[in-house]
Amino acid sequence: MSLNIDALQYMLTYGFAKTVIFGLILFLAIKIRHIITEFNDSKLIIENNTAMGISLFGYLSAVALILVASTFSREYETIIENLAVILIFAFFGILFLSLNRYFVNNFYLKGMEAKKEIEKNNVAFAIFQAGGFIATGVIIYNSFYGFEFTLGLITISLVYFVITQITMFVTAKIFIAKTIYDDLKEIHNNNIAVAIENVSLLIALSFLFGNVVKETVDVDLINFLLVLFYFIVSTTFLIFVPKLLASLLTYKERNGKDIEVLIAENNIPIAIVSASSKISMAILGMVVIPFDIIYF
Repeated sequence: MSLNIDALQYMLTYGFAKTVIFGLILFLAIKIRHIITEFNDSKLIIENNTAMGISLFGYLSAVALILVASTFSREYETIIENLAVILIFAFFGILFLSLNRYFVNNFYLKGMEAKKEIEKNNVAFAIFQAGGFIATGVIIYNSFYGFEFTLGLITISLVYFVITQITMFVTAKIFIAKTIYDDLKEIHNNNIAVAIENVSLLIALSFLFGNVVKETVDVDLINFLLVLFYFIVSTTFLIFVPKLLASLLTYKERNGKDIEVLIAENNIPIAIVSASSKISMAILGMVVIPFDIIYF
């Protein structure tokens, strides 16, 4: 048994180069975040702003998912090619993440200013925002992980990214419409339980949607309609089934009180049970809901 010096040298050189590239990407990601959010992360964290810390955690988690996906794209012959692909994937991933923030802030959270909510240390809003970052990161991860870089891949990823964002937006609006409370108003009033409830929906949807997006290698009308059908089935599943499960799990403790009433009262443990039900059902749905009829 002998040591392959060339392989070791390549590994060390490539590892060092990737570390430098990752550092550069994280630096740029934080700078881009400053441009998007218009506030100073470090200053608010030093001032013990918990909301800022939670929001930054969600953002950096999403960036980490993007970096992992870019690293595990198809291997190329030279270090330069591999590093270039990592940079390109990371660039588009952070671009998609920025587009998500623009979409959420200007359409979903219309009437609520993210900057003001974070600066006043609204933890509920920060939880919602961090969850949105992570959910988007999961979808981007599934869009890029293991694929060879081509313009076609970027185009397909962008198309299905837009589709998933619109579908998640519509699903969230349906979810809000069926609750007995005003979700956005409750989040604005720092109701952490409502924030957890909404975030769990977004993350659960990202699991299901990412499960389909990672299988996408082509875009045509048939595939589009099949994906849309999958989204409709899976979102309907997530809106109605988890509440039934959470109701059964907390039947005795609730004493007949509706789960939504307790969440409106900021009952965080009940919200955690409900959130766990959604995420568990999403993981189950990834296995149970047959999307293998879709041949991309």
